Amino acid sequence: MASPVKFSIRLKLLLMMLVVVTAVVSIITFKIVSLFQKDKTIYLFDLTAVTALHLAEEANSILLNYDERLQVFAQSLLSEQIPESGKEDYIKELLEHFDGFIAISLYNGKGQEEVSLLDEAQSGAAGLARQDLTAYRLEHPIPFDHLTPGTPYLQHSTLLKTLPSFTLVRTVRDEAHDETFFVVAEIQLKKLLGLSGKSKVFETFLVDEAGTIISSSRMTSDEEGLDFQEDVSAIPVVKAFMTGKTFAETLEYEINGDAYLGAYARIEYGGF
Repeated sequence: MASPVKFSIRLKLLLMMLVVVTAVVSIITFKIVSLFQKDKTIYLFDLTAVTALHLAEEANSILLNYDERLQVFAQSLLSEQIPESGKEDYIKELLEHFDGFIAISLYNGKGQEEVSLLDEAQSGAAGLARQDLTAYRLEHPIPFDHLTPGTPYLQHSTLLKTLPSFTLVRTVRDEAHDETFFVVAEIQLKKLLGLSGKSKVFETFLVDEAGTIISSSRMTSDEEGLDFQEDVSAIPVVKAFMTGKTFAETLEYEINGDAYLGAYARIEYGGF
């Protein structure tokens, strides 16, 4: 008859210690992996938020600069100190010196155009004619009735795909004659596109309050047939921007089963 296998107390202790050490190491490894995953998630959230905030700050500076120059145009167009005979030439000189400005127009309080001037160098090089601008304005009228003093109006308005641009409008008051005017500028998108193309990791875009793209990293690609006025209001991160009250937010969401991480940051200028 076979005798039962016997284990010494020392062996039993060694086996017990091995089990305990294995369990402890497994728990520590699991904790480290969990902490690493958590740290990585926090890092990605922080990186996304910082990218959005940084681009918003730069875009705000660019738009403020354009707005200051637009006010110079407004003052010059309404100034009584500049002779009418030399005003057109003076405005054309401003167009030449103010980088990015393609055209400047002045509309009265009824939305009727009184002055419209093009930067001949830029428009000529791109093949843009005055009638192209006039035709675009007829097809895409500016909602003058809904504009309020002190609040800028901005929309994407590329006239030619070779010359991506946006429209910037300011309501101004001529206190001397108690009249309201609208100064409208057509400005190249190149600086805002430069911001959109900076990140190699994220797709970035600037949208208006309706969720319509003004500037996007997609525009910097060589893809043909891009819709420069793409409506992205259905994207969850854009919805959050349109309905949220916070200055910035980061969120996870899904589109067609694919997981995304996105963030938005508001631009102080115009609330974009």
